Amino acid sequence: MSQLPHDASLRLTVPSSRVAADTVEGEAVIVDLETGAYYTTEGVGCEVWELLASSRTTGDVVEVLRNRYDARDGEVEVYVQQMVTTLLAEGLMNVLDDDVAPFGEDGVQEQPDVGTRPPFEPSEFVSYHDMRGLLLLDPVHEVDVEGWPHAAAGG
Repeated sequence: MSQLPHDASLRLTVPSSRVAADTVEGEAVIVDLETGAYYTTEGVGCEVWELLASSRTTGDVVEVLRNRYDARDGEVEVYVQQMVTTLLAEGLMNVLDDDVAPFGEDGVQEQPDVGTRPPFEPSEFVSYHDMRGLLLLDPVHEVDVEGWPHAAAGG
């Protein structure tokens, strides 16, 4: 696995006017409201999303993950850089220009003993573009007296 260039001082932000995201039971679900595409990631990927969304630097994110997990040299850095590249390319996050401190202490935990840290297992970042039409529908205009949704007659 080759080492990617890594700017440890980079901070990202979620463009909340066009991206909606939530974490449910360890899975991040992210929706691009302009394109209708949605994305999911679990485990470590969810942690990276949450840490980056809290305006932590990429260096802070790497450090938090290194402390939490037992990983090979460079593995965490490469994974975080790949996530950052994907999130920026998909327009799900933007580079934060100002020197803003993180909004909270999200994700910071006491460092476990080296022998008790779980192995670092990168999570896939999955995109779904097949639901574009459905997500862009405005069901309010499709509601009739019976409400929405309702079964078709004879079905």
